[in-house]
Amino acid sequence: MTFKTGMSWLWVLGCALPLVAGIHDEPDGVSINVADDGSYKVIAIGTGTYDFNDPDDILDARKEAERNAKVAIAKFFNESLATEESATAQMSKVKKMDSDGKTSTTSVSKNSAKETLSAIRSSAKKLLTGVVVLEDEKVPSGNGGTYRVMVGVSSTTIGAATALSNGMSESQVAQGAPAPAAPTATGAATEPVASEPATGAGVMGAAPAAGLPPVPEGWTVCVGMGSERKDAVQAALVEGISQVYGQLLQNDERQVERMKKFKMNANIMGEEKSATLKSKIKMTQSSTLTKTAGFVREYRVIQVVDKDGNQEATVYAYIVNPRAGGTVALMVCKPTMTIEDRSTVYQLGPKTRMSGAEVAKAIQFALPNGLAKANKFLILNDKSLEAVIENKIATTAMVANGLAGAQELMQAGQGLTPDFSLRTEIKDIKYSKKLGQDKKTKKFGQVYKMSIKIDVTLMNDRTGQAVKSDTITLALDNDEIKGLLEEDEDADLLQAALSKLSEPIEEWIKGN
Repeated sequence: MTFKTGMSWLWVLGCALPLVAGIHDEPDGVSINVADDGSYKVIAIGTGTYDFNDPDDILDARKEAERNAKVAIAKFFNESLATEESATAQMSKVKKMDSDGKTSTTSVSKNSAKETLSAIRSSAKKLLTGVVVLEDEKVPSGNGGTYRVMVGVSSTTIGAATALSNGMSESQVAQGAPAPAAPTATGAATEPVASEPATGAGVMGAAPAAGLPPVPEGWTVCVGMGSERKDAVQAALVEGISQVYGQLLQNDERQVERMKKFKMNANIMGEEKSATLKSKIKMTQSSTLTKTAGFVREYRVIQVVDKDGNQEATVYAYIVNPRAGGTVALMVCKPTMTIEDRSTVYQLGPKTRMSGAEVAKAIQFALPNGLAKANKFLILNDKSLEAVIENKIATTAMVANGLAGAQELMQAGQGLTPDFSLRTEIKDIKYSKKLGQDKKTKKFGQVYKMSIKIDVTLMNDRTGQAVKSDTITLALDNDEIKGLLEEDEDADLLQAALSKLSEPIEEWIKGN
């Protein structure tokens, strides 16, 4: 079986996925093959629809198909289901009297209405690595049609991606592998130099398509589609990054079926009348969020060809890991606090008093800042993501005005998809300052204490599983508080206490 597209990157990450039946012979969904040695290969097919034979609509359909295929894999690895059912009933009686001046008539009617609601919710969240597009096809039908995409992932591709993201490129150099060529000035297409190996079998090497130059050692073959050349190249680079660093998919689907039944019974002039009406409504809602980020040091545009009215770019990229050496990217989610605690007033220092709502807002920034000061993690949060966006805007303007090379556009986003994420709920905060005896000096004076009780959950975003959940108490003793206040009478004791959370988190991560 010969694939129609994707052969130039089928061997990405040094692992050939098996040649399954052609995409047109397979239904949508996931298939898995587990070998005797425990290795596995997962193939998924997704479909997108286009209503007009227009390049933009076709491109959207292809993106939808690829996204649906990847979501299918995410659901296969990690999916949760929830159902909701409810029923309501109402009944009313109406008595109506009429008179024409001579005779009077009375009619009584009874109305009953029933409504049932059934909802099924499916959600999946998974950081996918090592996923490659194997094949795609366009299926026209009238003025529109469908676009189908087949993607694949294996235990070997995931292992290779993880190895590279942990700094495999450095070990290649240590083993005598050729170092990457000097970066090009603009990221434009360039031919590999004559001294480069012609094997194309590097860590991320791919068997190049016929007629294309060999892949430099340690580089990635990326293929992407866009409405214009620039968009196609960007899409290819994002595809390459997602193979190595992973693509975080969060899918949420809800199917709701609502049925209403209305029944009316009436006695009119001694005759029983009845009527029943029934209506049924089905609704489906689906949303998928994807995130990926990384760092491309250099890339070469090998070819750009027309396809389905759009541009398909093949790019060789040298993707490096800014956190090679074991640094963990930790996403610090916004802390939560119960409604009751938000109305409580807390003393947080000699001169600091805050309501619970103000504390929750302060901790939103104090927690990531405290963990960052421990210098053990690469901290990601809403603030850091905003900084990346601002940096991207500034860099785009510089490139547009010729003040920086085009490759800077890919270097701007060094915020990475997280390895772990931290979810916290503030349970209690206590601070005291009173006269007492210092246990060390045995002298009487001001004695300080501060503690924060916090529920902590650490999630492994690469597996979608919870590492550990526990209630932790972070405390500052008398000497620590005195030392901080001597340096700065307005010292942020809250941040100082929260910085101690880094130690248990680091232990949890090492244990994982």
